[in-house]
Amino acid sequence: MRDFNKLKENSKIYVIKSKNTDKIYIGCTSERTLQTRLNKHVYDFKKYNDNNTKRYYCSSYQVLSHGDYSIECLEDCSNISDRNELFKRELHYIQTLPCVNKLGKKNISL
Repeated sequence: MRDFNKLKENSKIYVIKSKNTDKIYIGCTSERTLQTRLNKHVYDFKKYNDNNTKRYYCSSYQVLSHGDYSIECLEDCSNISDRNELFKRELHYIQTLPCVNKLGKKNISL
């Protein structure tokens, strides 16, 4: 696991949106760019579809499957103290917004 103190300056909450549906996915990342994070979602989605084993699933696939997706930052979290705080901020958006990933998020007590 990478050292969070080195990554926190890049921490953010993001949303992946389908342009032609109302589907959105909320996530958090410490990747330097949102495009890098989106590329990982797309890579995993393609691998999931090409593999035929269907053993790994991410709810972002419900948005990506439409092919009309974009990613944007909801909140810059570079001022947070630790990874758990980042997950708490992500959970706040998941609970507040009508996203596809309402269930199955990290087990965090607020």
